[in-house]
Amino acid sequence: MVLLNVNSLTTEYRTEAGVIRAVDDVALSVERTSMLGIVGESGSGKSTLGLSIIRLLPPMGSIVKGSIKLDGKDLLSLSEEEMEEIRGRKIGYIFQDPLTSLNPVGKIKDHFVELITNHEPDTPVEQAVERTRELLAQVGISPERMDEYPHQFSGGMRQRIMIGLAVALRPDLIVADEPTTALDVIVQAKILGLLNDMQKTYDAAVVLITHNLGIVLERCDNIAVMYAGQVVESGSSTDIYGDPLHPYTRALLDTTPNVELNEQKPKAIPGTPPDLLNLPRGCRFEPRCPVAFDRCKSEIPDLIRKGSGHDVRCFREGG
Repeated sequence: MVLLNVNSLTTEYRTEAGVIRAVDDVALSVERTSMLGIVGESGSGKSTLGLSIIRLLPPMGSIVKGSIKLDGKDLLSLSEEEMEEIRGRKIGYIFQDPLTSLNPVGKIKDHFVELITNHEPDTPVEQAVERTRELLAQVGISPERMDEYPHQFSGGMRQRIMIGLAVALRPDLIVADEPTTALDVIVQAKILGLLNDMQKTYDAAVVLITHNLGIVLERCDNIAVMYAGQVVESGSSTDIYGDPLHPYTRALLDTTPNVELNEQKPKAIPGTPPDLLNLPRGCRFEPRCPVAFDRCKSEIPDLIRKGSGHDVRCFREGG
C-alpha cells in the first residue's frame, strides 16, 4: 500500500540572478515499510525534494506545482499549524549536518523532551525523560549522557541522536537527507544499519537521500535517480543494478567500486552538472552523454514506462 505519493512536484528558488527550478515535475511513491533511495550528484535537487515533502523550504523557495500526499492527505493543502503536527509525528526528518541541526546550548535531553511534550502536551516531563532514556539506548547512546551537549559527541553519535529524534514519535515516514555525510565508511555502515533497525522496529517507510549509489543499491527496495532537478530513471534496486537504462545511471554505476569485479576500475563522469539558471535546450544530460544524438540537443525526453515499475527519461529508450 502506498504511503507517500508525490505527483508533478515543482519547486523553485527565486534569487537575484533569476528563478531556479530545483525540482522539476517529479513524481514518485513510497510503499509502507519500504525504503526508497533518491540518488544523484550535488545540485540534482535531492535535498530540495526532501525539504519540499515536509514543507521546510527556505524563504526564497516555494512549491509552484504538484501534490504531496501522505496516507491520502494532501500536505500542500494544510495550514502551517497543521503541518507542525505532521512534522515529527507523521514524518521524521534526519538533516545532513546534525551539529547544526541540534541546539548547541541545549542538552540532548532537552531536545527529546521538547519534541515529545510539544506534540503530546499531556505527557509529564518525567515520562518524557524516561522515553528519552529508552530512545538513546535504542540508538546506541548511553542514557547517562543525556545531560551533555551536542559538541561533546562525535559526528556518528550526533547522527544516532538525530535518528532517535526522528523516530521519537513513531512516524510513518522517515526522510534521511545524506545521513552519512562526512562519516568514515565504518561509521557509515553502522548508521545505515541503525536506520534499517529503526525502520523495522517502528514499521516506518524511509526515503534515503544520498549521492552514493552503492549505498542505495545495498539498502533500498526502490531507487529514483535525479539529474538537474528531474527524475531520469526509477525502478527497483534489481532493475537499476541489473538493467540500467539511462546513460547517467550507467555512469553512476561506473563510478561505484565493486569488490566482486577486481578488474573493474571506477570511472569519473566527464563534465559537470548544468547551471540550473542556464539549462541545455534539450536533454539536460546531453552535454555529458556518451550516446547523445541530434534530437537530444533540441528536445526534452519524457519519462516513460519500460517495464513493471521501471521508468526512464531517454530518447534511446523511446522517451
